[in-house]
Amino acid sequence: MSDIEVGLRLKADNDGLVRGVKKSRDEIEKFGNETEQAGRQASRASSQIDSVERSISSIKTTTLGFGASLAGAFALRDISNYADQATLIENKLRDVSESTEALEVAQKALLQVANETRTEFASSVDLYATLQRNARSLVETDQELVDIVKTVNQSFALSGTEAAAANAAIVQLSQGLASGTLRGDEFNSVAEQAPEILNAVAKYLKVTKGELREMAAEGQITARVVVESLASAADEIDARFSKATATIEQSLTVAKNNLTAFIGEQDEALGVSESLT
Repeated sequence: MSDIEVGLRLKADNDGLVRGVKKSRDEIEKFGNETEQAGRQASRASSQIDSVERSISSIKTTTLGFGASLAGAFALRDISNYADQATLIENKLRDVSESTEALEVAQKALLQVANETRTEFASSVDLYATLQRNARSLVETDQELVDIVKTVNQSFALSGTEAAAANAAIVQLSQGLASGTLRGDEFNSVAEQAPEILNAVAKYLKVTKGELREMAAEGQITARVVVESLASAADEIDARFSKATATIEQSLTVAKNNLTAFIGEQDEALGVSESLT
């Protein structure tokens, strides 16, 4: 190979190398620009996450009053669920309250009743809201409806009904009252899970259990009958309930009630739910 040929080949190879280096440099610069842009986006997302985490951290820190180990076990999803439950409860009460003051009074009273009767806060609110819509004209004050909720909750507890079954039966009772009469599936559910309620109704009407079932089939167990029966039996049921000892499950229900109310208050103050939307 002549010197000229060698020189030409070296020049060609050098030109290719230069082009390769230039192409690599361009790719590196492009990658760097894309990385910088992604970094800016990640930084913005991180800032938003940090904001939410600071709010959640604030709730966790305050919740330490309920127990460090319990608060430490809380995840974002747990707190979010409690906050949502508190929001749903407030919405239901707002729908049947004439003012903010009435809402706050009812909410406080129902939380107290739920805890005293070791019943789920949400189901107590559901029953109260149903009574407000369908039985408010039968009593003089809102407190009387709260008292009826208390008697119903105590009746379920005296019947030995587990929390989940009691909550389901309270929903059935609420549906029956909403329809105007306790009959069909609603009657059967209450008869199975809370016979104390039907005992009170039978005693008030002075009929047997068999006759009571016939009356239910005929639509004669109205909201008025249920309300008046429970009001009549309230003292007796309360006296019996006061002798009962709380189960572990019931104690946990009370703890959950308090957490729902507490986290709801913190959520409203700190705006955590808004941060997550």
